[in-house]
Amino acid sequence: MKKTICIMTACLMVVVLGLALHGEELRVLRMSQSWPTRIDPHIGNDGSSRTAYVNLFDSLVYPDKNSQPQPHVATNWDATEDGLTYTFYLRDDVRFHDGTPLTAKDVKYSMDRLLTMGEGFAFLFSGKIESTNVVDDYTVRFNLQSAYGPFLLSLIRLYIVNSELAIANTKAEGPYGENGDYGRAFLQMNDSGSGPYYVKEFRLEEELVMGKNEDYFIPIPEEAPDEFRLIGTTQPAVVRTMIAKRELEITDAWQAYDALVNMAKQEGVELVATATGAPFVVMMHTRRPPLDDIHVRRALCYAFDYDVVREEIVPGAPAMIGPVPLTTSGAIQIDRYPHERNLELAREELKKSKYYGKLDQYTLTAIFSQGVMTQEHAALLLQANAAEIGIKVQPKVTPWMTVLEMTADIDAAADMQITFVTPALPEAGIAFLGRNHSSGAKTYTQNEWLLDPVLDKMIEDALATLDQEDRFVQYAVIQEYITDRTPTINMCENIRRYAYQAGYVDWPLDELPQPLFSYTFAGRFFKVYPEKKATL
Repeated sequence: MKKTICIMTACLMVVVLGLALHGEELRVLRMSQSWPTRIDPHIGNDGSSRTAYVNLFDSLVYPDKNSQPQPHVATNWDATEDGLTYTFYLRDDVRFHDGTPLTAKDVKYSMDRLLTMGEGFAFLFSGKIESTNVVDDYTVRFNLQSAYGPFLLSLIRLYIVNSELAIANTKAEGPYGENGDYGRAFLQMNDSGSGPYYVKEFRLEEELVMGKNEDYFIPIPEEAPDEFRLIGTTQPAVVRTMIAKRELEITDAWQAYDALVNMAKQEGVELVATATGAPFVVMMHTRRPPLDDIHVRRALCYAFDYDVVREEIVPGAPAMIGPVPLTTSGAIQIDRYPHERNLELAREELKKSKYYGKLDQYTLTAIFSQGVMTQEHAALLLQANAAEIGIKVQPKVTPWMTVLEMTADIDAAADMQITFVTPALPEAGIAFLGRNHSSGAKTYTQNEWLLDPVLDKMIEDALATLDQEDRFVQYAVIQEYITDRTPTINMCENIRRYAYQAGYVDWPLDELPQPLFSYTFAGRFFKVYPEKKATL
């Protein structure tokens, strides 16, 4: 009896030891992120969700290191000379995570669903696609209503979902007519992709755990993470502690610069900076007094201390010499744009305002995201600068989910919103579409509420221009037009900084498309070395 117990105990110890060793060998990449994280790629387009999409889904084309579209699910394509018809030829070896082949019907379903739901990246294609047709199992054709210069580039953001799975789990009742709820309830919580990672576990408001897809059609290195975890917190104390305990491999980008510097003092931790093409802005509600007066908006622009932002809040950040960051293709420099502080000009603008002498009747609420220290610091700076010219600004910390809700309603929207706006794609016209075109209203990407039909038409005409040189000429005119209306305080071009565990994580930033945010977090390109971690 004793011998049997000893044998059983020994066996149990071997099993436990084996599990422990397996746990040590598991290559895990953990990153803190702001919430919400969405896994339905046709709903959200915020930073955390984009990171999930890049890892869980595939698209017809994939960006190279210069953010230009290259073959991916589509091996090649044809386009008619007038730019109205594109035909894509698909690989026949791509499978969804449940084993279902990815075919042309999934591409059609994904485009149709995105456009019908009208959320997320729908603005890239809305009003541009006449129809999507299945030619055969591995050939799909897009018929455009009019020419669309950045169409190929935009397809980077058409993430393909498993149509069979979505249809099988669609509720009959819903807001999308014969499509019911279009599988919305199911896809918000369940895996529907074919990407290099699959949904292993998803706990709302807490964590998304993604497992490596060993059957991915592109070989993934053995050293790539077995698990990629997006952890729903940006709380400075929590992030700092997790980095110190090596329970976090990459911080979110919302930590204060000095906090990141301190984290990087730990052995094996390094601080890196990535280009984003994202403006760091104060959006001014142009339909709300006194910000409906251009002279008040210009006064605030001139009163703002840009040097403090670039030297202390986001050290080293490039100045915004126009409404689009200069790292964005098609951007121009506009020297007259307020990008330097000038209190004399600020006061001159106020004297031209219909609210001059009445500004003490107004207190402008400036919201910023909870847990994002750079935004909080900018809000306090704005408050101090505005007070110098007699304008009262009240900063207000706001949970990100509340920000999203507020910006969906012109009446509920704040007077001012301090945020980063990362464009969906690194071309000026796409930035205009999200930031300035009326179709982008009711999203966090614009709180200015310009709703300007003249500007909308200018943007649409530019995007319909196939020749890039001609398109960029039109982009320049648009930037002048926006500048003349001064709807935004463009504080700087944001630089995203992260502290990460360089001692045991290889992050090949130089090989990834940095201006195209979220593709810098494609897990299959990382390498994690648990044996190196054990020596730190």
